[in-house]
Amino acid sequence: PHRVSEKDLEQALENFKLFSEIGLTEQYESFVQRFCTTHELPFIKQATVLNRSKFRPLYDVNEPEMQRLLNPLVRFDLRLYEMAQSLIS
Repeated sequence: PHRVSEKDLEQALENFKLFSEIGLTEQYESFVQRFCTTHELPFIKQATVLNRSKFRPLYDVNEPEMQRLLNPLVRFDLRLYEMAQSLIS
């Protein structure tokens, strides 16, 4: 938590302005469709699911105690994710 600061979050949010399209992993297909439409490219549906671990999770991220413990490590990531969500809504 000491290596990432509010300043890093501000820079990451500022970097959003460098992109014409922002997407989220869980909405990857709709992002690719929008991108292809914007750039007049054919959309080809991917047959495989991307970004999935082969391993069982070590803990339940929905458990309140785990969220409390992990929050210092991911709090800036969560704010960045929320901003990305608001940009594509």
